[in-house]
Parts: sequence; C-alpha cells; structure tokens
Amino acid sequence: MTAGTDLLATPVDAIGSVWLDAQRWLLRAGAVVLPLILVWDAYDRYVLPKLLAARLLAIAMLALLLVRSVMTGRWTWRRTALDIPVLFFLASSALSSVFAVNQNVALFGMYLRYEGLLTILTYAVIFWLTVQLIPNQQAARDLGRAMLVGACIVTVIAVYLASTRFGAGPETTVGAYVRAFGTMANPVELGTYLAMLLPLALAEVLTVSSIEQRLLSASALIILTAGLVLTFTRAAWAAALVGVVIVALVNPPNRQLVIGGSVAIVALVAVLALAVATGRIGGASSLTHALGSRVVSPTSLSQGSIPARLAVWSDSLKLLGRHPFLGSGPDTFGLVYPSVESSGEPGIDKAHNDVLQVAVTNGLLGVLAYYLIVAAIVVQLWRHRRVRWVAALFAGLVAYYIALQAEFSWVPSALPFWLFAGATFAAAFGTSRGASHRLIWPHWRRTALAASIAAAGLVVAYFAVVPDLYADRIFARAITDAGVGAKDTARLEVAWARTLNPHQSIYAVEAGHLALDMRFGFRPGPNADVVAARNAYQDAVQLGTTDPSAYRGLAVADAALGDRADAIAAARRAVQLNSLDPGNAAVLQIVQGST
Repeated sequence: MTAGTDLLATPVDAIGSVWLDAQRWLLRAGAVVLPLILVWDAYDRYVLPKLLAARLLAIAMLALLLVRSVMTGRWTWRRTALDIPVLFFLASSALSSVFAVNQNVALFGMYLRYEGLLTILTYAVIFWLTVQLIPNQQAARDLGRAMLVGACIVTVIAVYLASTRFGAGPETTVGAYVRAFGTMANPVELGTYLAMLLPLALAEVLTVSSIEQRLLSASALIILTAGLVLTFTRAAWAAALVGVVIVALVNPPNRQLVIGGSVAIVALVAVLALAVATGRIGGASSLTHALGSRVVSPTSLSQGSIPARLAVWSDSLKLLGRHPFLGSGPDTFGLVYPSVESSGEPGIDKAHNDVLQVAVTNGLLGVLAYYLIVAAIVVQLWRHRRVRWVAALFAGLVAYYIALQAEFSWVPSALPFWLFAGATFAAAFGTSRGASHRLIWPHWRRTALAASIAAAGLVVAYFAVVPDLYADRIFARAITDAGVGAKDTARLEVAWARTLNPHQSIYAVEAGHLALDMRFGFRPGPNADVVAARNAYQDAVQLGTTDPSAYRGLAVADAALGDRADAIAAARRAVQLNSLDPGNAAVLQIVQGST
C-alpha cells in the first residue's frame, strides 16, 4: 500500500475517465428515479419495488467501483466521519438480530415495512458506495441537484394525483383535501423527503451566479415548498423550517433578514391558527382552514392523532426493560407491542418516534449508535458552516432526523436519505486524501477479472431482485383470482409466490385462508383442507405476522382438528392484535365453547 493522492487529484487515463463518467451518471439516475419507482401490478406497489431498485443500485454501484478499480489499477478507500457510527449501528442491528424475538423478521423485516437487517445493510452500502463513487465536491453538488430534479418530478405527480382525489381515505384526507403522496406511498414519506431537500433548494437560490440558474433554483424551491405544504405533514413542516433557518444563518450578512423572516413566519402561523380556532377564517372546505386545522391540531390532546401517538410512546417505554441492551430485533416492534398496547388503535407496528423505535428494536447499543450518527452530522455541519451549499446538505440531514422524531425510518424516504448522506459526506470530504492501493497486473488479466465481476454482478442482481418482485406480482394475481372465485388457480399462484419468496408471512396467511375456505359462522368450508390450512398459518406465525386473521384462521383450524387449547391461545392472540374486530371475539367465544 502507498499513501497516494485521491483519484481525482491525479490525471486518469481514458479508461478511468469512462468509468468515472459512468459512475456519475449511475448516481444521478438513481437519485432521480429511485423515489419514482413503483410497479402497478404488484401487491405492494410502492415500497417493495423501491427496495428492490435500491438493491439493484447498490449492486451496480459496487460492481462499477470494483471494475473501475481493476481497469485503472487503483483502489482508493475514502473515509468519512460517519463510517464508524454507521458501522456501529449496523453491528448493533446484527447482534440484535441474532437474539431477536423472531429472527426471520429481524433479517427480512415485516411485509410493507422491510426494515430488517438486510435493508439496514442496504442503507449502509448505498451510503458508503456513494462516498466512494463521488470524486469531488462538484460531483456531490451535481448529485444533490439531480435529487432536486427527482423531487420536483415526484412533487408534480403527487400534487396532480391529490387533485384527482387519488388515494383518498381517512388517513390521507384533511377536510376536503387529499394529502399529496404520489409515488412515495404515504404523505408523511413525501413530506420527510421534501423537508430534507428544501434546505438544498434554498441554498441553490442563494449561491448560484447566473439569472437562469437562479430562476431554475427558485422554481424548484417553489415546487418543493408547495408539495411540502400539501402533504399536510406537521413534523415535516417543522423539520423543513429548521433546515431552512440553518441554511440562511450560515452567512452572517443574512442573519437579520433570517431572524426577521422567521419572526414573520411564526407570527403568520400564530394568526392563522388563532383565526381557524375562533372560526373566523374559511369554511371547513377551504385550503386555508384545512392547513390551519393541521397547525392547531397538536394542541388537542383529546382527538386526532396526537393522543394516540402519546399513548404509543407511553406504551413503548414499557417495552424497554424487556430487552434493554439488544432490543427485540429490527422491525419486530409490531410483534412485541400488542402485549402492552393501550392506544386503542389496532395494527400499530411502529413507535412513531425513531429513537423509541430504535430503543425497542435495537436496544441501548442501537440508541448509542443512533446518537453517534446524529452527532457526526451536527459536528460536520458546524465545521462546514462557511460553505453555504455544503452546510445546506447537512441541514437537510438534520431536517430528516427532526421529522423522524414524530415518525420512523421507512424505505421510501430512507433510501433517498442515505444517498443524500453519501453526497453530503463526500462533499465534506472535499479533496482530502484517501488510502490508495495499486494493482499491478497485465491488462488482459485485469480485463478478465473486470468481466468476471460484471457477470457476477448480473447473477447477484437477478437473485436479489427478480424472485421477490415476481412473487409479489403473482400474489397480486392470486388475490384477484380468489376474489372472482377462481380459488384453485389462486392456490397454485400463492404456492408459487411462497416458493419464490418464502420469507414473507403474508403469502403463508393467504395460503391458509384459501385452504381453510372459511364460510359464515367461522367454520371451515366444504372444500377445506384443514391440515394444510393449519400448517400454512403455523408457517406464518413462525415467520412473524401481526395479521389477526392469521391467528383467527389458526384458531378455527385447531378447533376443527380437536386442539382446543391451541385454538383458544390463537384466538386470544387475534383479539390482542385487534380487539375492535368483532370477528376475533366471536371466534374466541366459539373455540372456548367447543368440546
């Protein structure tokens, strides 16, 4: 090993230049496309496709890095202040997974969430590879601008779909308005994503030199602000405000303007809230009233989401003593929470506070690693406060973590965050030197090795992406076929999905439902295969499920086979998971009365 200069600090040959261009375009494409990805004919249209795309991106990034290193004969290892905290968090997650209450969930995550160890590893790999593939500050800035382009596209789609009332429902409607979310699966995820990027958009307006660039940057700032407002996500609003203030304060001449503007914004919000509270502004259908009601709503402790969230936080604290050091395992919150639940809300599978979520699932070691990550971001923000656009990148990371204190890390916004974090720390890295290694091989041998790496990357990419995506598409088809009465076809399709992806319990639950063929009165149907149904439900329980219908079906199957004690235990678990569903209580009464 020789202590050499960074790759960009020395001239590169033609081959190296080609690979440098390829890595830049790969990162920019990922930044734009990743938040947009969805698969319409999959059962999970939004989250799983993004996760699989991230796997594909990570594999492509790693292959590109290795091929570039082999072809140029140089390997440069770039280190950042976030490396050790991220490795610490990854190690705490791995250790927690070993001792998890359910190792399958800890490794792969719950369906629709997927925040298991493999996803956490994907985040870490994307961060680290982004740092390695960004050669200088300009490339980091270009990646940030690509993310702004992607965010503008995502926002326009989200606002348009909201205007058509796409996705309207109890959790996505405020007054007469549908909260914008578009391709991001949830309004909160879109809000968190935009809150992270808004400081960078403001910094671009303040730092670009030409009028054309300033107009483009201002347009992006307006689009992102409008989208953020229309998500009706309060935590994201607060996070974005903090990020914007940080950006504006990093340059001393603007401090008076920022302070005055901040006071004006706070005063405007206060007046708006007072006017809405006293009924002096707008009707229930006006946008002003809808926004004002969201501003006022945190003051209500008797209605809305605030009391339920406070209850979840209080209940989560009860779980900390059960697994204090290692936690219950990544993404297992939904498995352990029902035993202490008092919120009255069924289906709670996250603490809705990222620190509490980490404390329950990863234990105190995870919390320590979490705060080390935050500390590294804050320290680097302070060190780079004199360079406005670099400080804006760190301000975006701070905004993201602020938003998570009322929510939780989830794939749609977490994936862009770690890509953004890689660009941020690469920008902070600047032109610092990295550890450099030389590979002195004949050209033909390097070419053969590079070709082998590319081929291996294609094979790994296929098995990391295709089976899971195909399984979910087949599962969606099975649900449709079962709905129209083609249950024999649906059984075959579900069995196929389980073969392709045997780690997700939702497929096993549906296999149990189809095998039990349950009819009115919670009795097995005439075509039921009770043994197969029980086996499928037991597989689902072993894999880890929070679906009360799985336990309800298991109770019916156990009762039909004469296992009364197991049937009662399963029925009680169904009631514990959702006490508001009368079907769960009915099944418990049936199996308790069976002989």
